Amino acid sequence: HNGYDAHAARLALLSLLAIFQDILPSYRIRLPTEAEMNVRVSKDVKATWDYERKLLQAYQRYLQLLEKTWEDGKFGRVWSDGGKKGKKSQGGGPPTTLAATAILSLSALLQTSWRTAHDP
Repeated sequence: HNGYDAHAARLALLSLLAIFQDILPSYRIRLPTEAEMNVRVSKDVKATWDYERKLLQAYQRYLQLLEKTWEDGKFGRVWSDGGKKGKKSQGGGPPTTLAATAILSLSALLQTSWRTAHDP
């Protein structure tokens, strides 16, 4: 990977952070229970349930991406042995800038959007 890829990835993580901070509601999203799904509801309620389900799925994928990005770069660069045995040596330096962006994004979400996925 070159520096442009890392820069573009950082911008993408930060752009998604801004989007989620803007669109996540201030209330806790709760998926409907099986019993609630079997009750007749208005089109508006059904549309809200569908939107919130999709929003939670996208948010969960973003959180998983941030976690993986942090895990992959928290000890700096990981170097391969050239493919001989598939071994990798753990970097010993500071986190990569991409990993630092990921953990800072997670921290920002904890400060602004924690109610979405947790009880108040």
